[in-house]
Amino acid sequence: MNVIITFIKNWTLPLAIVVGAIGFPLWRHFGALVPYFIFTMLLLTFCKMPFSSLRFRPLHWLQVVLQIGGAIVVYFILKPVNTLFAEAAMVCIMTPTGTAAAVITQNLGGNPGSLTSYMVLSNLATAIAAPLFFPLIHPMENGIGFIPAFFLISQKVFPVLVLPLLTAWFLKRYVPAIQSKLADWQEAAFYLWGVTLMIVIGKTVHTLVNEPSDHMTTLWLGGIAVVVCCVLFTFGKWLGVFFGERITSGQALGQKNAILAAWLSQTYLTPIVAVSASAYIVWQNLFNAWQLWMERKKTQPKTRACLKGLPARNSRQKMDQDVSLPLFSTNAANSMNGDLFSPRQPDLFDTGQVQPQAEALRKERPPIRERLKRLIAQTDDFRLLERIPLTKPGLILPCELDKATGDELSIVFLDTETTGLSAESDAIIELGLVRASFSPSAKKLVSIDRIISAYEDPGRPLSPFITELTGITDDMVRGKRIDEKTVADCLDNVSLIV
Repeated sequence: MNVIITFIKNWTLPLAIVVGAIGFPLWRHFGALVPYFIFTMLLLTFCKMPFSSLRFRPLHWLQVVLQIGGAIVVYFILKPVNTLFAEAAMVCIMTPTGTAAAVITQNLGGNPGSLTSYMVLSNLATAIAAPLFFPLIHPMENGIGFIPAFFLISQKVFPVLVLPLLTAWFLKRYVPAIQSKLADWQEAAFYLWGVTLMIVIGKTVHTLVNEPSDHMTTLWLGGIAVVVCCVLFTFGKWLGVFFGERITSGQALGQKNAILAAWLSQTYLTPIVAVSASAYIVWQNLFNAWQLWMERKKTQPKTRACLKGLPARNSRQKMDQDVSLPLFSTNAANSMNGDLFSPRQPDLFDTGQVQPQAEALRKERPPIRERLKRLIAQTDDFRLLERIPLTKPGLILPCELDKATGDELSIVFLDTETTGLSAESDAIIELGLVRASFSPSAKKLVSIDRIISAYEDPGRPLSPFITELTGITDDMVRGKRIDEKTVADCLDNVSLIV
């Protein structure tokens, strides 16, 4: 089952396009659900968003002007040539930033916080601009005037684009338990995106079949999506250079909520214009896939160079059940790396036989308790101060180690696993915390008070290199999230973090 789920997740885009196109007689009947699905996806995204970090900068306002003003200017430039082409280019440009843009931005080394701020602003801008502009360029049927058309479109667009933001804010402020639950359902938003894409593709194919136009028009509409996509990404990057946010600005202008664009086209413009919006989904994903590949190609040699010579080991390797956590004095690090994880091991990362060699070394290596004893006997650089029974079976927390003296300080031992070495582009995938009470007068730990171990889904597959190094797999982190409130509570009133 896990293999099937992984396959579907990795190939959601092509699967949704194929299934939507083949099953268009069925999927077109679900078109009324699209705005509700878009609302749900935005709500889940905004529930995960830290509102306190929203900062609207001059760059964001300039991008909004380009998003709305650029769409209007391009429409009037292309209208004398072809009205369909003008509508297609306009709706692709005016559509707000896609919800996945923040993740892509982080993976490319950009500023996801800045991108999220602009995404909120662009949604608000589209919610205002679309009802104002659409009735002017595509008057509604039955002679409905501008004012009634404006309010009619607003009633549909406002709940889809603005209400999710307001709902997420309300939940975070007044019902944080529900907001926290929704924030954990990011994987559900991904699958909902796939279903929504199938419906949109199905409706687009239905339009092509039942309202046939010449093939050249269809090709032109697809071609316009390519041109607009390339121009927006390129111009966004160029603009971002002047503000020190090249990657972020490119994603802000180029990565679109194209499913929304298709729904707007099918509902308020000429339905066949949705061909451009559907094509934009493909082109922007291909462009981002290429960017991510180039980023991995650029950063992977640096990661390998930094880690070259380190042994491959599984940090989840189980110790003997009676082994305790050793506390070392401050000179321990170099010596410990010299024996516990023997540098005499070959560099496994330069071979194509990572798994077999690593497994063989794990079998040959003595238990960690024996290596600790040998290390302590061989060097005077550090000494074993105290053994903490964290791995003892039946351990109950808080665990009292010694009598309290009244001067105890709280300390936390912290450990992380990440997707790589870059603070800008890599992400934490596991966080481990051990909170303890330390007595300065007795110079010893008095109690182990709390232990936290939590995984975080980085939003992208882990590389085989990181899985081999850390022992963490995609299945272990999928859909997981580190609870910030729990971590903050564990770190509250701590005197020292190690």
